[in-house]
Amino acid sequence: MSDQNVVAKFRLTAAKAQERIRQAATNSANVVITEHAEKRLQQRGLTTRDLRTILTDGYVDDPPDETESHDWKCKVTRTMPGGRIAGAITVIVAGGRLIVITAEWEDGK
Repeated sequence: MSDQNVVAKFRLTAAKAQERIRQAATNSANVVITEHAEKRLQQRGLTTRDLRTILTDGYVDDPPDETESHDWKCKVTRTMPGGRIAGAITVIVAGGRLIVITAEWEDGK
């Protein structure tokens, strides 16, 4: 097979996903919080301000997974005041928007 017949599949890296999320989250109009995520924020004592901090200052450690609709799903984490690490499962969709699926404490408490 020649090199001309090989098509490189695009793969979003963790670093690039982190960059996209941080940039998009600077404008709250780019962030959609699902009903499920809103419930989980409340259950876990996190605010939408906490969520914004997670998105704008957090880290993506693992490469995102591509969804069936060709968006990118990953976890963003950040150490919060008090030392606990919070995470937000986030989907990066076309146009640079973010959909927050859920929020969680990484220690499971």
